[in-house]
Amino acid sequence: GPLSVRLMPSTLKVCLPNGPLANMFTGRPVLTLTISNHELSPATADKVASGELDFGILPFEPEQDLPSISLFEDSWTCAVWSKHPTVDDSMSLDEFLALPHLAFSFYGEHFTLAEDYLHELGYHSKIVASTETFGTAPFLLRGTRLATILPKRLGERLQSAADIKLIDLPFNAPPFLERLVWNPRFTASPAHTWMRAQIADPEYVTKAREG
Repeated sequence: GPLSVRLMPSTLKVCLPNGPLANMFTGRPVLTLTISNHELSPATADKVASGELDFGILPFEPEQDLPSISLFEDSWTCAVWSKHPTVDDSMSLDEFLALPHLAFSFYGEHFTLAEDYLHELGYHSKIVASTETFGTAPFLLRGTRLATILPKRLGERLQSAADIKLIDLPFNAPPFLERLVWNPRFTASPAHTWMRAQIADPEYVTKAREG
């Protein structure tokens, strides 16, 4: 029968293409899979809890008491245009804060865990633009003085295509996490059990964590 998954576009680029999707449609021809990468928000967990969605792959811990599996974690990095006029291979916190920033806009808010942590330290980046997807941000940096914060593995994958360079953040930030969540009513469902095994395959998840 049909199964529905909601996730971030960056998850499609980094987490899924070389792992579960490669083997998902072998040996189970009756599977119909709907992957949605739009309108990911805290309400996504509500839709999973209500049964409207079968699964969510979320970059945050849901408030609802939902079963979940940790898929992978990644560190954060700063990305700028490869020919940025003032940024070399490293930067101080003052230099980082002085740059105009391109932020990730999540559910109407400028949000990453790295930026949240920076705010907790009492600092605020100078946000002048925003995008709704991590995957778009690197391609908006060319020819600008903008800086953005990305999951490191995504930045490495897009570094050449987007003509960017990656620089270590001048502060320590909590890791970026991706979790697979589902409704507990479906925990024993054969189709759900099979799907969870594909997405959270131990061999693949280990490779994802290692980058």
